[in-house]
Amino acid sequence: MSEELSFEEYEFLDFWFALQRAKPSFFEYAECKKEGVDTFFPGQGQSSKQKIAIEICFTCPAQQDCHEYAVQNQIEYGVWGGSGADMRRKWFQSGTSVD
Repeated sequence: MSEELSFEEYEFLDFWFALQRAKPSFFEYAECKKEGVDTFFPGQGQSSKQKIAIEICFTCPAQQDCHEYAVQNQIEYGVWGGSGADMRRKWFQSGTSVD
């Protein structure tokens, strides 16, 4: 039995593949390149996957660049540079500058 993807999962995959095509400079040395997309775009109730992604981010030489990319582009989904989606959404909604 094949599992169907949710609308959000399609959006995440579409965005992930667009990122791979755009290849920002940090992507060349990012640890996430070696992982599955679902690790960095965990679904609802998958906090253990988010924790794994954040742990990977904290070992990544591209962490700061990745985080800045997500903030500058107001990316609301997924784990980027060690920050989860909920955290970034709160920053964006409050208008807080994150450096």
